[in-house]
Amino acid sequence: MRRSLIGWVWSLSIGFALGSACSAEPDSSPRQNAGTGGSTSGAGGSTSASTGSSGATSSSSTTSSSSSGSTVTAGTTGSGGGAGSSTSAATGGSAGSSGAAAGGAGGGGTGGATDAGVGGTGGSPPVGDAGGPSLAKWQYFKPITLDTTATGANVSVAVPKYPVALVLTSANFDFAQAKDMGADLRFTTPDGTLLPHAIESWDSAAKVAALWVKVDVKGNDKSAAVLMNWGNPDAPSTSNSSSVFDVADGFVGVWHLAEAGSKTAGAYKDATSNAADATGLGTTAPTNTDARIGKGASLSHAENQWIRLDGTKNSLFNFQDQMTYSIWVYMKSHTVGYQAAFTKGETGFRMHYYGLSSWAENRMRHIVEICVENTGGGDICPLKGGNANAWQGTDVAAGQWFHWVAIHNKPNLSYYLNAVLEISSNEGGTWTTGTKEVAIGNNSSSMGRSWDGYLDEARIMKTVKDVNWVKLEYESQREGQKFLTMGATQRRF
Repeated sequence: MRRSLIGWVWSLSIGFALGSACSAEPDSSPRQNAGTGGSTSGAGGSTSASTGSSGATSSSSTTSSSSSGSTVTAGTTGSGGGAGSSTSAATGGSAGSSGAAAGGAGGGGTGGATDAGVGGTGGSPPVGDAGGPSLAKWQYFKPITLDTTATGANVSVAVPKYPVALVLTSANFDFAQAKDMGADLRFTTPDGTLLPHAIESWDSAAKVAALWVKVDVKGNDKSAAVLMNWGNPDAPSTSNSSSVFDVADGFVGVWHLAEAGSKTAGAYKDATSNAADATGLGTTAPTNTDARIGKGASLSHAENQWIRLDGTKNSLFNFQDQMTYSIWVYMKSHTVGYQAAFTKGETGFRMHYYGLSSWAENRMRHIVEICVENTGGGDICPLKGGNANAWQGTDVAAGQWFHWVAIHNKPNLSYYLNAVLEISSNEGGTWTTGTKEVAIGNNSSSMGRSWDGYLDEARIMKTVKDVNWVKLEYESQREGQKFLTMGATQRRF
């Protein structure tokens, strides 16, 4: 087995912000034409009271839901009528007229000695037009800001057509306001342009959901914006995973691995239009668990549990020279040599642990390698630094999540660990595509190498992605991510 020696570097970043002046729920933001305050004159006084000014502006403004989309503001609170000059018990001034929106009431006159006039009443609730007239029937919305600056994901270059992960919980979303399964959700730019989205999972009872939105993410930016819209009982679902993970963008297979666990053929769904659905295997069926985005697969090595793509769909993955593939891994135990996370047999692409941590050259580290096969036999599996007696690879230890990405750009093979370049090696020869099945959590040529732990978001792309894409995948999906923030819920009516 041939091993190349090299070091590594890497980074990735993205950005996204939003803006629209609308009232945060449950504020009652004002509209134009608040009522004038009451004009008064003390009944017995010789001095007439002054006329009050317009009704008061509330703390936040709102936009109108008319097709013009113009912003309207509220007036100021009407001032009270002037006091009568007489010291006799004069009647107070007349009440201010009602404001047309939620402006403050006009103040009444104080009168000569008694009976102040009654203030004008406030106006109607706020009506906003965020997203334009096409979203007028969606009652609720909230801004989602994507930060690719140094304080966010720290991605300096734009990443177009990127599937942004979004996890909803009771802390950031009221599930009672949306239709079942999130059917009425729409994602748009601030001007109302629809963005493709896909609902991976939705559990109203547990108040948790996992979604994906396809966005052109700007580099080193915090000003771009997306609106999440909901609250339209008549809206049909427009969730479409094949438009988010589009084969035209290079996706060939995407497995979220959120399924409950099954040995039924094709139970593990491919999110692309290729429908390369995979099957759970093992003494008992695999299960699922909370993972990086929504649910992921929970696999037991003792039960030899893994997931395999059967049948003719495997021919879709007969490429090696130009590709990107990735997976999130959480290892519970590493007790077998070359324990595999994502492979296409022993003669195709593969990423697995190199041997065992107890091997002398590994020095008790759980080191990862990526491999291709050279025509005529011979593994091409570059490892980081040192020499065959002391590899320098990072310890991918038990009990935590790691993101593995492999990029084939012949003659170069590159491997990224948590968005940092671990190894990039210039390799010759003719790389084979392999004849065995795509396997998640095992090697379909050597089926005793099954995973023990959790796996999430297995992806294969027939395109070469750069370090910015790789970094954005890690930064947007890792625990404690700083890329995406959700604003307050706001309403249009």
